[in-house]
Order: sequence, then C-alpha cells, then structure tokens
Amino acid sequence: MAKREPFRVADPPRERPLMLWDGDCGFCRRWIQRWRRLTGKAVDYEPYQAAAGRFPEIPEEAFRHAVRLVLPDGRVLEAAGAVLRALAARPGLAWMEWMYRRLPGFAPAAEAAYAWVAGHRAELSGGPACPVPEAAGPAPDGKPAGPDGFRKS
Repeated sequence: MAKREPFRVADPPRERPLMLWDGDCGFCRRWIQRWRRLTGKAVDYEPYQAAAGRFPEIPEEAFRHAVRLVLPDGRVLEAAGAVLRALAARPGLAWMEWMYRRLPGFAPAAEAAYAWVAGHRAELSGGPACPVPEAAGPAPDGKPAGPDGFRKS
C-alpha cells in the first residue's frame, strides 16, 4: 500500500504549531490537558470543530480519525507523529520524536499503538468517548462498523 502524502495547508499558524483535536471526545480532552501542561506556550491547541473552516485542505473525516498538528510551514502531521512532534517542545521529551523519525520500526509501532488506543478510548477512559472511524480492514476485536461508519465500543 502506497503511503499517502501528508496534508499541507495554505494558511498555517504563524508562530506556533497548532494541535487540532476532537472537542466532543472526553478522552481526547483529558489528554490535551496533559499535553498542554507539558508543552506550555510552545504549542497551541484547538478543537477541530472550531478550526476546521480555516483548513479546508483537511477533510473532516481526517480530523475525526486522529489529532492533527499544523506546523507554521504548512505541513500537517497526524496521530502519533503529531503527538510526538508536539511533545518534543518539552525539554527532555524530544528524544521520542527523534526516535520516531530515525529509528527503524519505531514510527510504525508508535502509529499502531496510537491506533489501538484510539480504538479503545471508551474502555481506557472508563467513560464515554467519541466514536472512532474504523480503520481499513477488519478491526482487531472483530467488531464491525455501524451504519454511520464508526466502530462501536
């Protein structure tokens, strides 16, 4: 399967990367609070529901699938790559993004871990979480997508 080119936006944030996340997801909200404390003012955070109109190059389905980090140069990172780039702003955590970019096998493992966590948000958070679009292929737990295209936990 060919790797998809990352999204680029025409009007990126000027000063700091912007993490876009699902504002309807309680699990996401809790993790964004943690990441915000770790990254301080080095990264901005905004629910995609409020920001999507500024980034028409990114389809809404992409926002629902994973977090997005819009960089000042217009590149858009997603999922584990986005999280690790954002956390690299914290002294002492940049090694994770370095490994993601340079250590063979680390990026696919990090993306698989992100996908697993995203698919189990409700169970991991102990409460309601937003629905997650089913990844291509059968779900690891065998649960089918519902008529709306989302896996049910």
